[in-house]
Amino acid sequence: MSLLAKSQASLNKLAPDAKHLLLAVSGGADSMAMLFLFKDSDYQISIAHFDHSLRPNSAEDCKFVEQICKTHGLSFLSEKADVAKIAKTKGWNIEDAARRLRYGFLTRAAKTIGAEYILTGHNQNDQAETVLMQVLRGAAYLKGMQAKQGQILRPLLDIKRSQLEAFLASIGQNYLSDQTNFDIDYARAYLRHNTIPELSKRYPKLIEKLAKLAYLQQDIFAHDQKEAKKLISNNELVNQELIAADKAISRQAIAELLNNAHALNSSKQVDNILNNLANKSPIRIDISKEYLVRIAYGKTKIISKKITKIPKRQVKSKADLPSNIKEDILVIKNLVYRSKKAGDYIQLSFGKKKLSDIFINKKIPQEDRTAIKLLAAGQEVFWIENIAANPKYEIKTIDYDKKFMKLALEQAKLAYKNNELPVGAVVVKDNKLIAKAHNQTEKLKDPSAHAEVLAIKQAAKQLNDWRLSGCILYVTLEPCPMCFGTSLQAHLAKIVYGAKNIKEGALSSVVELNNFDWKRKIEIKSGVLAKESIKLLQDFFKDKR
Repeated sequence: MSLLAKSQASLNKLAPDAKHLLLAVSGGADSMAMLFLFKDSDYQISIAHFDHSLRPNSAEDCKFVEQICKTHGLSFLSEKADVAKIAKTKGWNIEDAARRLRYGFLTRAAKTIGAEYILTGHNQNDQAETVLMQVLRGAAYLKGMQAKQGQILRPLLDIKRSQLEAFLASIGQNYLSDQTNFDIDYARAYLRHNTIPELSKRYPKLIEKLAKLAYLQQDIFAHDQKEAKKLISNNELVNQELIAADKAISRQAIAELLNNAHALNSSKQVDNILNNLANKSPIRIDISKEYLVRIAYGKTKIISKKITKIPKRQVKSKADLPSNIKEDILVIKNLVYRSKKAGDYIQLSFGKKKLSDIFINKKIPQEDRTAIKLLAAGQEVFWIENIAANPKYEIKTIDYDKKFMKLALEQAKLAYKNNELPVGAVVVKDNKLIAKAHNQTEKLKDPSAHAEVLAIKQAAKQLNDWRLSGCILYVTLEPCPMCFGTSLQAHLAKIVYGAKNIKEGALSSVVELNNFDWKRKIEIKSGVLAKESIKLLQDFFKDKR
């Protein structure tokens, strides 16, 4: 197969339905070869060039690419940035800054012109270099670059650099040589010009073998990443879930968390976090100029180093008040919204309490405390957002989700006593209890005797109607596919569950069945009294062991 046919086949496989492609062209051999391989394809082609301002003559490179585009009637977009200056300001290394800024420009450019994908000229040699860099960095996976990564396509990953250079020579097309590619102070350049040539003397197929390693590792990575993402919620991890999971999945979950913060994802960094999961004292690990990893109160989370504070604002009218605070409070002078201060206290039903003690009891980490909105006058606080309020001024409301989940937990405890998996469920209509049940698979020798199914059957009998329209199912554990299917057939309006079911969950943990195009949709709410549900399950399995 010719180089042209091979590259076209690769592109067609990666983007079979695309119409408009944006090619990232620096002017070097790889990207110029890509331009001439694809410029006459059936796709609409546009060209983008990013000037990193890392060399005095970088503007000439931009003019070179622009002239090529004019000659061949191709649309051209460009942008310039002082990468070195931005890297210094942000605390990034030059290579990282260049990559971030370049891809940022390419993403914006693609959106502007309506291109579905962005193509880069990365080839098999680049892949081998990337794998070696990952080895030396101690990366969790030696997966190199993916041929398709979101909007980015790399259709030349199976083609050697020498083949691309030979192609350009065959059509008489010149290209640019970026002198920074020969500067061995840069890690990639050092590997390219020193390490790889030396190793290739002993191992002639080094490039192909490293590229093959990346290909195989990507399959393993894809599986582990899928499983790991199930452990991440609101950009945080539950430490006990991490400890209980397979080590490979735990490692990948931490790596995903680090990637979300654009932090260096090395095995050393991942191990550092893993080794501190069981630590009872709060731990903070510096991962970048902007972020920390916080391991505290049973959770691992990426947090910003920037402290968020509530701006001070006067409260003068009823419209300014929280919905659960009485208008009577407006007689108090100097009433304001603000962040916490030293010496703050609140009057509760059992007496005066320091805010610092409340935050400790609620296990709210230090960094999150200034972001909590307070209603106060002087040092006396009357309302703590989502936490507490002075009962003298509080409008009492009933949290029905917690109320009915507590009843489901009581059912789960009955299951525990009967040596059944501790899952409980209740069915409610118009805030009234209709049915309650717990797992009885062991007692009834029935694999379908899950708490949800039994509660739904009981509710249907109680209402004398199999259609449970307007009813809400409360269950302590995320339903499995069978229980979700039963809920769907019963026409339930809503499902409220506590803990994630990481082995069999049908509402996000394993699969998201509610996203399918069913005749009706069920409203879903998760995490209600999750901590209590998790503890009950943990205690049950601990006893079993």
